[in-house]
Amino acid sequence: DACEQAGVTLYIRRFIPSGRVIGQVQGLLSQVEHSALWNELRGYIERGIVDGHYRPDAPSSCSAGSTGMIILPNGNVQSCGLLSDLGDPSYGNAAIEGVEAVWSRMTNSDYLADARISLNDFNDRRPDLPRTNCMAIAVGAEPPLVRLRRKM
Repeated sequence: DACEQAGVTLYIRRFIPSGRVIGQVQGLLSQVEHSALWNELRGYIERGIVDGHYRPDAPSSCSAGSTGMIILPNGNVQSCGLLSDLGDPSYGNAAIEGVEAVWSRMTNSDYLADARISLNDFNDRRPDLPRTNCMAIAVGAEPPLVRLRRKM
């Protein structure tokens, strides 16, 4: 209610296993827990107080390298701030090379192609968890030894 009074939208993200918790899927909400949370928040969502990538009506695909990218203050480009911790390389510098050249390199990247396969595999392997459109969740859920490796 404090968010509503302040006119602030609370943005909720699902747990993404990265950093020191790579491979730790026990932190992910189960399908039942996820549904219960969103049902409890439904009124807040309808009033525009709560939002998040992982709402039940969220887009069905990850924006990393398909419709979105991150340009850092120094011009370096990443597909996603969360995937960068999981081996996704910088795709170049938009200030030096231009956005089109870096975008082309990113959209044709082996890393993102492998991450999309991991996403589909993750969703197929884990019916106990809510389906996700986030490649960072799928890549980060893998044990570190089988996680995608940075391709240079």
